Amino acid sequence: MTDRLIRLLALGTLVLPVLPASAQDGATTPQGGAAMQGNENQAGSEERGRGEPSPVTASPSVSTPVPIALSEFDIARYAGGFTAERLLSQTVIGEGGERVGMVRNVVVDGDGRIDYVVVENEGLLGLGESVLAIPFGDVDLTPGADGVTAPVNRDNLGGFSLFGGKEAPLVTGESYRISDVIGDYVRLNDGTYFGYVKDVAFGQDGAVEGLIVTPDVSWGSGGTYGIPYEVESVLGTDYDTANSYYTIPYSRADFEGVEPFDYRMFNDEGQLADAG
Repeated sequence: MTDRLIRLLALGTLVLPVLPASAQDGATTPQGGAAMQGNENQAGSEERGRGEPSPVTASPSVSTPVPIALSEFDIARYAGGFTAERLLSQTVIGEGGERVGMVRNVVVDGDGRIDYVVVENEGLLGLGESVLAIPFGDVDLTPGADGVTAPVNRDNLGGFSLFGGKEAPLVTGESYRISDVIGDYVRLNDGTYFGYVKDVAFGQDGAVEGLIVTPDVSWGSGGTYGIPYEVESVLGTDYDTANSYYTIPYSRADFEGVEPFDYRMFNDEGQLADAG
C-alpha cells in the first residue's frame, strides 16, 4: 500500500475529504482561461453598468469535518473489546469440539465492522488444507477461554466458502482486509512520518474503534498511541489497498500532552484476554 490517507476523525466523520483526481482535473483552468473569464466578467460588468442590477451570487457552503482532538480520544475505553492481532492468533473450534484451523485474516465491511474471519483449515474435518470464510456473527469469542468457536462441522463446510458460492471475491467494493492496514506507515498531515500501524482495536460488536500506532525512533519518545478511526477515512475516495502508508489529519503539535497507553490492557481485559 503506497499512499493510504487515513484521516482518522471523530466517530461520525474521520477524514478530511479529498477530491478524487478526476474532480481535481476537471477543476483545472486551461491556459489563458483566467484571462478569458476576466474579459467575460468585464463585459458583463459593462452590460450591468447600462442599467442592469448586479446579480447576487451565494457562495457555496463547504462543511469540512474537524478531527477529534487526540487528547480527547481515549482508546482505553475499548480495552474490553479485542485487537486484530489477538484475533489473528486464535484457534477456531467447530461443533463437537473439533479443531477447524486458525484465523488468518479479517474482512471489514463498508460500515467499519468485521464481516468475516478468514480461517485456514489445516487439513482437519476430513478435508485437505483449505480456506473458510466464517461470518463474524457466527463466531463466539469465548471470553476467558482459549480459542474461538464457530458452528462448523464436516457436513456444512461448503457453506463457508471464501467466495460465498457466487464465484466472486469476498473482498469487493468498500470492504478490506485487516492485513492491508497493520504494518502500514503513518504520516502526519504535513508529510512527515510518525511511525507505523501496530494493531487495530475493535469494540465487542466487531466495530473498528481505533488504530494503535507506534512512533519511529526519530520521534523522540516511545510507546503506543491510539488514533481515532472513522470508516470514511479508510473507505473514502482516497483509500487504496496498494498504499503502504496513511496520512492522518494531525500534526506533531497535536500530540503534545498526549500520553501513550498501556497496550497490554487488551491482553488483560479484552474479550480475547489471556486465559487463566
